[in-house]
Amino acid sequence: MDGWYNTYEVVTVVISAVSVACGAAVVALALVLYRIRPQLRQVPSIYISLYIGLADALYRLSALLNTLPGFMVHIRGNEMLMRIFFWMVYFSPMWFIFLTMMISTDLQLTFLHPSVDRAPIQRWYLTVASVLPFIISLPALCVPHIRWLSDPSRFGYSFGTSLSNRLFILFCYDLWMALGIFHCLVIVVLVMVKLVKGIHYIETIHLSSRSPSSPTASETITSPPSAVTFPDFRPGTHHNHNEHRQSYLTHHSIQSPHYPSCPMTTCTMESYSSSGPVPTTPTTPSYNFPSHTTPPNPYPSGRPAQLVRKLRQSVVRIMLYPIVPMVSQTLQMASLRIPIDEYRPLHLLATILCSSQGILNFIVFLLNPVVVEVISSWWAQRSDRKRERDLSMATRKHFCI
Repeated sequence: MDGWYNTYEVVTVVISAVSVACGAAVVALALVLYRIRPQLRQVPSIYISLYIGLADALYRLSALLNTLPGFMVHIRGNEMLMRIFFWMVYFSPMWFIFLTMMISTDLQLTFLHPSVDRAPIQRWYLTVASVLPFIISLPALCVPHIRWLSDPSRFGYSFGTSLSNRLFILFCYDLWMALGIFHCLVIVVLVMVKLVKGIHYIETIHLSSRSPSSPTASETITSPPSAVTFPDFRPGTHHNHNEHRQSYLTHHSIQSPHYPSCPMTTCTMESYSSSGPVPTTPTTPSYNFPSHTTPPNPYPSGRPAQLVRKLRQSVVRIMLYPIVPMVSQTLQMASLRIPIDEYRPLHLLATILCSSQGILNFIVFLLNPVVVEVISSWWAQRSDRKRERDLSMATRKHFCI
């Protein structure tokens, strides 16, 4: 048994140390991106990622310190310090969950409620995600009895009765973690369904515009699945084929601080994301053909497929944010309810995934489409400046000779 706990603690220490470093790296990289593009301070997936990195580092740092007997022995005589570290154990994972919920909420507003003005709501993301877990976890700072147990390394606490202890765990941790994970799961599923149907509809319209026997306007409008609903798309509304297509594309240049704006003719980063305002009105040529004729295809061959692929890739990358806690925290919560002696492999797997949370979020941050775009642009500009310097030096050397 001692050997098992030693393995458990070694895994926790090693992976937690790497996660702390990855969380700090996310914070540092986000600050560097702010310096490169100040507009990124208004992008939810970037500024929330900064605090997610901080929450990850705090979360794994608290777990790391709890496994260091020398450190815990040093502070166990100070009950206030013990309560602060005990509070960190509960606050930091909830802070991470609430921050991740803000990203999933932004996904929800972008794809499921596109008519809602997100700007006033986005200003409250950080406040809500920070204040709520702080208030919820406050009882951990007021626990009347607390001590540190060394075998295995953990906190021992009591609120007076076993019922009080169970209520503390339920209402100050389990309930909110479960709600956060459930919220992320629902949003990921709904956005994925909407994305698949929307992309299928775009492809259907594009293929019908290239077909030698294009359907009539009424057929074109009523042929896609009725479950796909968009602002100005109502079955039975008789527009000509191109006007309907133009309306669809106008309303589907994704307006979000972390998705490419793809009105099927351009695919640049969205207005207040990384590179400043971007026109959202498609530049598709306007045609007034009778509904029974086939309008010309204004897009180069294969172009819509490339844009659809880029849109799909960008949205899926953003959805990785809520997927991380769904994987790591769900298994962790399950393992805490199962005796460690009976299911050691499950506990070890839960420890590995939970301890790897900072590493996983670091990878997700690097895959963020805005981060990729900004870093690629910065690297291209840096390479151009280097070539210009080399050319200038070569020119000076030539004339000096």
